[in-house]
Amino acid sequence: MIHKNIKSLRQENSITQDDIAKVLGIDADTYTDFETGLSEWTDELLIKLAVYYNVSVDFLLDLTEENTPYPENK
Repeated sequence: MIHKNIKSLRQENSITQDDIAKVLGIDADTYTDFETGLSEWTDELLIKLAVYYNVSVDFLLDLTEENTPYPENK
């Protein structure tokens, strides 16, 4: 499930919910709702998370176990 993957990534990188909320430009309560599955992630926020953690959106969505990001689109 997406919120479990995102929570695990945050914890593995020793990042607080407040810190990642600031990176995403949202408040901490909103981030908590996303991470706990109370709110649905937007495409824009998923892309920001993938770039921040250097993983693919497919990995965040639990569509693959391969966390390598896609090559940059130039």
